[in-house]
Amino acid sequence: RLFLEQNMLSSFPNNMLNMTSLTELWLGSNRIATIDEQVVKKFASRTPLTFLSLDCNILDEIPAGIGDLSLLRELRLSANGLSLVPPLSIGRMNLLTELWLQNNRLAALPEDIGLMQNLKRLYVNNNDLVRLPLSVAGWTSLEELWVHENRLEYLPEDTHRMCSLRLLRASMNRITVVPVHLEQLTALRELELGHNRIQRLTLPDGGLLRLSNLQKLSVETNQLLEIPMDDLPKKSGRTQMFVRSGSHTGSQPSEGIAGLKSLTHLRMDCNKLLIVPPDMGNMINLETLNLSFNRIQWLPVEMGELKSLTKLSLHENPVMKMRPELKALEHDARALISYFRAEKEQDLRNSGLTKVPEHVTTKLLLQDLYISHNTLSVLPPTLHILRELR
Repeated sequence: RLFLEQNMLSSFPNNMLNMTSLTELWLGSNRIATIDEQVVKKFASRTPLTFLSLDCNILDEIPAGIGDLSLLRELRLSANGLSLVPPLSIGRMNLLTELWLQNNRLAALPEDIGLMQNLKRLYVNNNDLVRLPLSVAGWTSLEELWVHENRLEYLPEDTHRMCSLRLLRASMNRITVVPVHLEQLTALRELELGHNRIQRLTLPDGGLLRLSNLQKLSVETNQLLEIPMDDLPKKSGRTQMFVRSGSHTGSQPSEGIAGLKSLTHLRMDCNKLLIVPPDMGNMINLETLNLSFNRIQWLPVEMGELKSLTKLSLHENPVMKMRPELKALEHDARALISYFRAEKEQDLRNSGLTKVPEHVTTKLLLQDLYISHNTLSVLPPTLHILRELR
């Protein structure tokens, strides 16, 4: 291994051609502005290089001949001034597993980069990309895709073919709708789509809501109008609270947001949400939930079922002003959960009661009331207003 970082080299060294055992070359944080294609070709034919770092230099282009480094497993070209990756260059590195191209000025990637079937991690964030290659279906080994802070208006239609993908970071783009068939990404654990222009998570086909292994979802700072709710046929015939969000043409019935059964972290802050659906209470693995800076006017008592929740953010919503008792608890997730559970259920068994406490008949959302094993002789005349009792 040879470490030449943080020096003042201005070009790719041409005096290392006899280093026939060299496997790692670190040239980051220099002043390299050019790479001689012939030097690279000779270097590739004489050394078994598997790692090359050229990040933090002043390259504005790379030669196609860099593709002759066919044994490379990792290539770092981040934080240069690259505006173009030529075709038949990096795309020829069939053994490459990790590629760093972030913090450049790239507006596009060559189509042949999608043919790199061994690629596991691709960093192209903080560029000027307006689209990804149509050949992304070839990234069958890709586990991490970092494309945040670009100018993407959409993700490729074949995104679902990246069958090994575990992490997709596509925040801070201009995306308006997610790709179809996302439910096929069964390995996906983290999905970041914050700071885009998405209005509905149910479009185009609701596939995002069927990512049953997803653990972290970030969709903050979009234009979301609703939290998708369950639109599967109900055995109980329970009345829905608003128009079923999965009823758009071409979408399949789903369990709404509750279909994300493994979700532990959810960010939906800074959108245009009005209501939290009762289905949210079915997300029993949820640990953190951020719904702040929305237009939420109503919260369901089913929030009390979120027993794993340790962090809940609801500030800057109308409901917090309309219900002062919630405002006082907004920074205490456990206290809020307990509050909602009390709104849904009252257990007054074996309490030595001679009459029903007055506060009970003020809980209009009460579903379960236990007052057995007391000494009641009469029930209050206002008990009939508890219409939600099951």
